[in-house]
Amino acid sequence: MKKTAIYFLCILAGSWLLTGFTSCKKKSGDTGSSVISYSKITYLGNTNLSVARIIIAGASAGNKIVFAGGSNITSVLNTVDIYDVATGTWTASQLSESKYSIGVGTYDNQIYFGGGWTSGGTTSKVVDIYNTKTQTWTSSQLSQARGDLAGTSAGQYVLFAGGWGSGGLSNVVDILNAATETWTTGFLSEARDYPAATSCGTKMFIAGGGISASIYSNAVDIFDSQTGLWTYDHLPYGRGQISAVTSGSKVFFAGGNNSDSVFSRVDIYDINTKNWSTTFMSKARSYITAVSVGNLVIFAGGLSASGPDGIIDIYNVSTGVWTTASLSIPRLRLTAVACGSKILFAGGMTDIITNTVTAAVDVFQAE
Repeated sequence: MKKTAIYFLCILAGSWLLTGFTSCKKKSGDTGSSVISYSKITYLGNTNLSVARIIIAGASAGNKIVFAGGSNITSVLNTVDIYDVATGTWTASQLSESKYSIGVGTYDNQIYFGGGWTSGGTTSKVVDIYNTKTQTWTSSQLSQARGDLAGTSAGQYVLFAGGWGSGGLSNVVDILNAATETWTTGFLSEARDYPAATSCGTKMFIAGGGISASIYSNAVDIFDSQTGLWTYDHLPYGRGQISAVTSGSKVFFAGGNNSDSVFSRVDIYDINTKNWSTTFMSKARSYITAVSVGNLVIFAGGLSASGPDGIIDIYNVSTGVWTTASLSIPRLRLTAVACGSKILFAGGMTDIITNTVTAAVDVFQAE
């Protein structure tokens, strides 16, 4: 099963529309003691990426939000767009190679873009490292080249898990101690591509993903960066195309689909009590993006029964109350990143029949 950029994009409009892939989101969290309290998000306006594209890796460090790589349907890109939250201005840079479906994590002022699918339909083991303070690039390497992997970070550790390599589905987990620049390797409980990943306190969560074209994982593998130990849990339903995000002591796994259903459910794990609870978005959909800012957890866009969606579901962790907002353009496969109280929703596909993608970036402010 060889995957290329064109193959991936074409299946969005085909029979695999609701049975293929999951996004990965990567946010580190805390235990809830320092979460800023907000009540809403306000739309500030629209800006644009330098190139319209989807499947972009995004993260923030310092006062910069960085969007790297992706595909504009006809090409795989090495484009890097860097947004300065303080000034609202953009600068540009480049990855060392063109790629999409990249894992991403952060440490200090550095953002780590690991692996991905290249323009030749092969996978990469390169980790491009951008320092937002010095505006310089360095690099490292994964133990195994692969795309469709998940990335996340906790403290000084950056983790890249699963994906698709030259031998097929991978269960490999590459763990970087960014402070000492040393790598170790672990393994997921089962090999899968497009798992969702997030972090809370010292724990890193890798959940769901695809095992085959019609079988989805319900596994939640949990790595404690402090002890180096793995524990395991399960989602109620195996599914792909889910998103993961953290606020305070709670970890959220939202949306997605399996062979039978598209989900509106959001499964919530509390790291303090180790208990699960469930809430629901306003609409079932997959290919959503997720981001948190303070006590607000935000799920935006995606693919619903009616097509690309523009809804933003906002869950207040403090009150348990849902509210909604709207993107400027309905779209799936967009990328959301928060920095301070600003949230950017970038790129995405606006039409699954014509494979139309956008450069639009919606800017919101948490208040």
